[in-house]
Amino acid sequence: MEEKVRCLALRTIKYSDSTSIATVWTDRLGRLSVAVPAGAGREARRRRAIMMPLGVFDAIAITRHGRELATLADVRPLVQSPAASGDPVRASMAMFLSEFLYTVLKESVADPYLCMFLADSVKLMGECSRPALANFHLYFLYRLGHFLGIEPDVGTYHTGSYFDIKEARFTPTAPLHPLQLPPDEAAAVKLLSRIQPRSLALWRMSRSQRRRVLDGILQFYSVHCAQVSDLPSLALLREMFD
Repeated sequence: MEEKVRCLALRTIKYSDSTSIATVWTDRLGRLSVAVPAGAGREARRRRAIMMPLGVFDAIAITRHGRELATLADVRPLVQSPAASGDPVRASMAMFLSEFLYTVLKESVADPYLCMFLADSVKLMGECSRPALANFHLYFLYRLGHFLGIEPDVGTYHTGSYFDIKEARFTPTAPLHPLQLPPDEAAAVKLLSRIQPRSLALWRMSRSQRRRVLDGILQFYSVHCAQVSDLPSLALLREMFD
């Protein structure tokens, strides 16, 4: 079967001298593993550049019954991977976010709205200023929760509330379990729900505040989706933004 798809590159690993296996997220087929050329030829080099972490591209996906790996034809780049920008900060963030998405995006189901959000986010990441970039990953991870069905219930927020990570809602008193955020950190959850791309640069935080917000988000995902608190790329991201 052949189907035109929009893809977001998540990860590529070498399989043999001539072939690599790439994992991509697509609008029509969800998560897809594809075989791509790994040699030194012109087409192989072009594919590698297009399919760097978080690269967005259109292609024809060719799937065959009984085969785990699909192939791609007519690969056309749309948004360059931030990892190819020459900016080490954007490259480190792209590495972290692609690893994060590889961990949490497991379903092979069509979701064009999620794919549109991902593509628009990669474009925004490549264009935003350095002050905005320092907060981009926090904004992105919060917004992603909406598409995964795990968005916090911010309608339950009141000043001084605790955030119950397990129940994804705010409570007037501390929950009777350790999966919670105290009122000062809970307020950051409410703030995240209101931040728009145009105001990313205006959100000022200290290193310790940014670390706590990120730790809270990762703990939330680890409870509701998949274990993401120990991703290898996390340490490098902390060095860039802490």
